[in-house]
Amino acid sequence: MTSTTRSVELRSEGDPQGEWDADRCAQLASNLIGNAIQHGESTSPVECALDCTSPDEIVFSVANAGSIAPQVLPHLFDPFRSREEYRAQGEGLGLGLYIVEQIARAHGGKVEIASGANNRTVLRVTLPRA
Repeated sequence: MTSTTRSVELRSEGDPQGEWDADRCAQLASNLIGNAIQHGESTSPVECALDCTSPDEIVFSVANAGSIAPQVLPHLFDPFRSREEYRAQGEGLGLGLYIVEQIARAHGGKVEIASGANNRTVLRVTLPRA
């Protein structure tokens, strides 16, 4: 197993106040950042942004260099989907993004993904403030 040092950058703007389960939101952020570190290109930073400029919702996005294969995208949030790929390496159960989606839905929010353009992947979580 190799160890690399990755830079994680955070940009935030606006008022981050809202009514959410803080522990679940921390888990959501941790899963997204961990996924970007694990699967993104190791030579580029993970870029996190918290946009709280809307009075009705906040948007948390995590971007990294690298693309997800088009045939994988429709199944990205399926539980255990990636387990077979990484079991030999001892890397996770394939539940991280599934959990992210479930936490977002439980808060009335949604998760979107864009991958491929300019060799970048961006996962974007939108949550209503209340």
